Amino acid sequence: MVYKGQFSKIGYESLLKTFLGLGYDTVKFQNIESKKKHLIVRHDVDFLPETVIEISNIEKKLNIKAYYFFLVKSDIYNIFSDKCRKILLDLIKSGHYIGLHFDYLKINNREASEKEALEQCNLLQSISNSKIDTISFHRPDKSLLNDNKKLAGRLHTYMPKFFSGISYCSDSGGLWKHGSPIENSAIKKGNAMQLLTHPEWWQSKINTNRKSRIKSILKQIGINNLNYFKNNFSDFGKVNLKNKKYI
Repeated sequence: MVYKGQFSKIGYESLLKTFLGLGYDTVKFQNIESKKKHLIVRHDVDFLPETVIEISNIEKKLNIKAYYFFLVKSDIYNIFSDKCRKILLDLIKSGHYIGLHFDYLKINNREASEKEALEQCNLLQSISNSKIDTISFHRPDKSLLNDNKKLAGRLHTYMPKFFSGISYCSDSGGLWKHGSPIENSAIKKGNAMQLLTHPEWWQSKINTNRKSRIKSILKQIGINNLNYFKNNFSDFGKVNLKNKKYI
């Protein structure tokens, strides 16, 4: 099974199988070696935590350990909810690693970010019962790229050793902006790569249309909010909602 560029669950599985077929081993950030067939599998969870379930099951089937980075202060999902905590614990049970997805731009100050990131790491550790030793930046500022300084005493995913020192591929925005991972020159040489994906983009059906996938994400966010409202508003069934545009 060779990856052909599909953004789907089948496509994700074929992507991982392609790497495995090329002799790649998945490793932790601390163990990466640039001239070896090492692969860091990283996921930033921006909008829909429930989308990680099928992705992690694919990885479990292939005996792959991945990093999952979660926002502690998100306007879209609540990391402290029972649903999210169960997802965190299930990921850890499957052997995956949990990290902090940190929105630096909300603060945009290094000194203040140190304090805030430390607080968020402690919160994430308390609800996941897992040590948080790595941070990924949400919408990283250019000043953070190749910054070799730790944040809150933790490694971050854009340190030179993990970013410019090895190959880096991301599906940010639902596109391979650095080209397809398996066509990367580093892969042809058998060198290391950090592979970043966002589980929301990898949907059940094969869908090459990015606009359609965006609509699907927005619809699911709307359904989640509607269900929450429905479960917490006793008179919901008495309201005649003829216009369905809210989802």
